[in-house]
Amino acid sequence: MVLAWTGAVLAAATLGVAFCGVLTVYLALMLAYSWRLKHVAVLDAIVLGAGYAARVAAGGVAVAIRPSAWLIAFCVCLFYSLALVKRYAELAENRERDGPCAHARGYLGVDLPLVAMFGVGSGYLAVWVLAMYLTTEHPARLLYGRPLFISLTGILLAYWISHLWLVANRGKLADDPVVFAIRDPLSRVLVALMGICAWLAV
Repeated sequence: MVLAWTGAVLAAATLGVAFCGVLTVYLALMLAYSWRLKHVAVLDAIVLGAGYAARVAAGGVAVAIRPSAWLIAFCVCLFYSLALVKRYAELAENRERDGPCAHARGYLGVDLPLVAMFGVGSGYLAVWVLAMYLTTEHPARLLYGRPLFISLTGILLAYWISHLWLVANRGKLADDPVVFAIRDPLSRVLVALMGICAWLAV
C-alpha cells in the first residue's frame, strides 16, 4: 500500500504543480466525505459533485489543457444532480419499506420532495450553463464550426436528465446513475446522439 501511494505521488509530481494542486483538493474532499460529510444532508452531494468536477479538472491539467470556469460550473451542477438522484432513489426505497420514519444517511423521508427539487433544478442548471457558454462566450463560437450541434447536445442532455429523474420518481432506479446510463437503452441512444452532435459541431 505504501509503495502504491509513493508511486502515485511520484507520478503526480511528474505532471506538474497544477495537477498536484488539483489532486490534493480532490483527495481532501474525498477524505472529508468518507470521514464525516457523507452523513450531512445536501453537503454530501455538493462534495461529490465538486469531487467529480475536480477529476475532470485534473484530466485537463494532465494533458496541458486549462479547464474553463464554464466547464467546472457545468460539471459541478451535473454531478450534484447525479449524486442527489442516487440519494433520492435510496431514500424512496427506504420510505417504501419503513414508512414516514425512513431515513438514508443524513436525509429523512419527509425530505424526498426537496431532494427531487434540488436535483432536477441542478440538472437543468447544468444545461443552462452550457447554453450561456454558447451564447455569451466568444471563444466558444470560434471553437465550433457548427455550434448549433452543441445546442442540440444541450437539448438531449435536458431530455436525459428528465428521463433519469422520472425513472427515479417511479422507483425504478436501482443502480448508480452512471451504471443506469450504461444499461438503459434510451440513455445509451441519447449519449450516442450527444457524442455525434459534439463530433459534428467541431
